[in-house]
Amino acid sequence: MPATAELNLITHCASMNTLLDRFFHYSAHGSTLKTEVIAGLSTFAAMAYIICIQPALFSGQMTGTATGMPFAPLLTTTCLASAFGTLLMGVLANYPVGLAPGMGTNFFILFSVMGACATVTGGSMGDPVVWQTAMGVVLISGICFLITSFTSLRRLILNSLSPSLKFAIVTGIGLFIAMLGLKNGGIIDVENGQWTLKTAVNDAPSLIFFSGIIVITTLHHFKVKGSILIGILFQR
Repeated sequence: MPATAELNLITHCASMNTLLDRFFHYSAHGSTLKTEVIAGLSTFAAMAYIICIQPALFSGQMTGTATGMPFAPLLTTTCLASAFGTLLMGVLANYPVGLAPGMGTNFFILFSVMGACATVTGGSMGDPVVWQTAMGVVLISGICFLITSFTSLRRLILNSLSPSLKFAIVTGIGLFIAMLGLKNGGIIDVENGQWTLKTAVNDAPSLIFFSGIIVITTLHHFKVKGSILIGILFQR
C-alpha cells in the first residue's frame, strides 16, 4: 500500500511538472521546475525588504515625520500589490520577474507629490486630506500609465530617456538599497547628520552581515545553486 501511494505521488508530481512546463516553457530555456522554484524563493528573499521599507517610509517612521498613513494597512497593501503584480507578470507575460513598489517612485511621492498636495489643499503633513489627495494623484497616474501601456506611447516615452539616465536610475536605487544594508548591518552610521564608517564592527549586526557575505560568496564561487537563498537563511 505505501508503495502504491508513493507511486501515485510520483505520477501526480510528474503530471504537475508537465502541466507547468507546457504553460511556462521553462524546459525549452534549459531550466527545470526545481531550478525555477529555487530562483523564485531567492527572488522573494532578495526583494522582501520592501515589505517593511514601504510601510515605514509612507507612514513616516523612516523619516521621523508622521504622514497620517497607518503602518499596518500599508504593509497589507504592499504585500497584496506585489503579489498581484508578480502573478500577472508570470501568468500574462510569462516572464520570471517579481514586481513590487519602486523605491525611486516612493521617495518622489513622499517628498514631492505630498508636498505639492499640502500646498494645494492648504494642509500640513499628517493631515488626512494631504495623503488622501496624494493617493488620488497616484491612482490617476496609474490609470494613465495603464492606458499608455496598450499603445506605442509608453515605448516612445521610454525610448526618449537617455541611456545614461536609465543607468543612473537603476544605480541610484541600487546604492540606496546597499546603504540600507550597510546601515542595518552596522557598517556605517549617522553621526552629526553625516554618514560615517564605523571603526568597530564586532557587534552582532556586523558579524551577521559579514558571515552572510562570506557564505554567499563562497557558495557562488563553487557554483552552488541557490547560494543567495542559502546565505540569507544562514543569517537567520
